[in-house]
Amino acid sequence: MEVLAGARMFDLEQTLGWKMNGDIAILPLPGRAGSSKVEATQWDAIVGVKGRATFGADGTWFVPYLVDVGAGDSDMTWQAMIGLGHSFQNVDVKAVWRYLEYDFGNTSPIESLNLNGPALAVTYRF
Repeated sequence: MEVLAGARMFDLEQTLGWKMNGDIAILPLPGRAGSSKVEATQWDAIVGVKGRATFGADGTWFVPYLVDVGAGDSDMTWQAMIGLGHSFQNVDVKAVWRYLEYDFGNTSPIESLNLNGPALAVTYRF
C-alpha cells in the first residue's frame, strides 16, 4: 500500500447552439438562433492510498485498488478504482472499474459530475 498526495485539475467547456424557425398558420415567425457556453476549471488537492493485494499459490494474481479524496476549487472530489490483474514475467495486465465524482457546489454553473466505467491496462516493466 502507498499513500499518495497531489493535485487534480478538471477543465470543461460545454456549448449549446440552437436555431428555430416555423410558421403559425399563414403567419411566418422570425427565426431565432443563439448559443450558450459554460466553462469550468477546477484545481483540487488530493490525498489517498493505492496498492495491490496479491493472491494465488504463485502470487501472480492481484487486486489493484486506489481511493482518493480532495477539495479546493470544488467542494469535494473523490475517486475509487478496483479490479483484477495478472502478472507475467515483465508484464502486468489488469481490468478495473473506476468511479470519479465532483461536487462543485450550487454556486457553480455545473453543480456535480460523476464518471465511471471500465478500463484495461498493460504495464511493461524493464
